[in-house]
Amino acid sequence: KTAQIVLERLRAAIAEHKIHVSEGEEVQVTISIGYTTVDDDSVTLDTLLRHCDEAMYEAKSHGRNRVINYRELS
Repeated sequence: KTAQIVLERLRAAIAEHKIHVSEGEEVQVTISIGYTTVDDDSVTLDTLLRHCDEAMYEAKSHGRNRVINYRELS
């Protein structure tokens, strides 16, 4: 639960700032974050990265600017 809270704060902080790209022009940047957690040492790094990647694409496909936990996809 702590990871979700921290990542939501990061997502919100990024979304609230605008970036000046030129005189009189600003863009808003948002991020989609996919993450996972593990309970044991048997999970490989490749599996962790694949799970995070799948969760990130799920966040993007549901409107972007979201935080998704891979474990909630099942």
